[in-house]
Amino acid sequence: MKKILMVLIIPAIIYSQEFQITSDGSRRFAVDTFAKDIYWQELNTGIIYKTNISTMETETTVFPSFPIFANRSHLAAYESDEKLYLYNFETGETKLLLEDILKWPYFFSFSPNDQFIMVHNIFFDLNENIKYTSPYNNIWMKPSWSSDTTLFFGDNYYIENYNFISDTRDTTFLFTDSLFLYSFDYSIKNKILAYSVEDVNAEPNNTLLKFFYIEEEKDSLIFDQWTGITEGACSHSYMAFTYLKWSRDEKRISFYSDPIINSGSGVLVHFLDSSFTKLYTRCDQYGVKVDTEWLGNDTIIYADLTRNQIYGFDIVSPLTGIEKNCENMPKSFQLGNYPNPFNPVTIIDYTIPVSGMITIKIFDTLGREVATLINERKSVGNYNVIFNAVNLPSGVYYYTLITDSKRITKSMVLLK
Repeated sequence: MKKILMVLIIPAIIYSQEFQITSDGSRRFAVDTFAKDIYWQELNTGIIYKTNISTMETETTVFPSFPIFANRSHLAAYESDEKLYLYNFETGETKLLLEDILKWPYFFSFSPNDQFIMVHNIFFDLNENIKYTSPYNNIWMKPSWSSDTTLFFGDNYYIENYNFISDTRDTTFLFTDSLFLYSFDYSIKNKILAYSVEDVNAEPNNTLLKFFYIEEEKDSLIFDQWTGITEGACSHSYMAFTYLKWSRDEKRISFYSDPIINSGSGVLVHFLDSSFTKLYTRCDQYGVKVDTEWLGNDTIIYADLTRNQIYGFDIVSPLTGIEKNCENMPKSFQLGNYPNPFNPVTIIDYTIPVSGMITIKIFDTLGREVATLINERKSVGNYNVIFNAVNLPSGVYYYTLITDSKRITKSMVLLK
């Protein structure tokens, strides 16, 4: 193995504003990137709902159990009565794939090009209807596909690549007793195996994020807790970097700290093109994250164990800026216009304390909609929009700000 290249990057602390996706208790979710829907399971009833990330509308689904979505086709697989089914969103058709499977398969995913589906230790060819069985019966760490026919499997002290067609294994890493593996994820485009380990011999214990470049056989230190997190609750607690997840374009990788002492965990993102790592949420800012997933390349969805809700935030345009600006961010919705009365133009000012879908509509005194000025997703901040009533008669009009949790209406007078 070649010489280790150490790259220690100090993160900028970006306390991003989250947006809430669920209104009822939930800890499980899946992302349908084609429809931009977040599927989640209600804790008390087990019913599967979906929330559209663009409209924030929530409705029930056709799935009796939690679905898993394909990568390149608009398909979803789900279990019912210990049978595996495939649902086609384009045609609305359901197809039986496998029988006598585990009712709750621990790992359940499509291969990169959707040719195979993995159900625990079974691999099913969707094109040829051929079933393969692997020797991995006791899987506790999430595998990562390295091609359509191979996957990385890991345990506390090893990572190996397995080909289920030829039933062969190739050991990639065999860790020493001083390193304890927590998580890994493979980037097929970059041929990088990202993994996190704990150096148990360090005082105090140190957690490391490392990249192994497959073609170069080069192992690089990307980020460590000691040097990378120097302030806040994340800096002085025993933790692990878990649930490594590459973005859809594989240019970024997210991971979060799994706290042992703290009541929350921080979400971090490493940018491959700039070799920069950012801490987006403090360890004590929100709650304990138990799962993360990318919606495209800019938005991270996560489940919060503390509040039993599903949330998300945007990483490209952080909504609360650096730490010192957090105190100056708006705390409540505000709405107003000037001048009032007006002729024929007025400016409507509005303040958004929580990111999400924002709609501003104009109504007349009979409740008829006159215009829709805004209908789009907005980040936290102060905004304004111009209303031109040049074609409307004089009178009283109402302007309404609508969000998923708030509705504010105020009046204005048009005098011509």
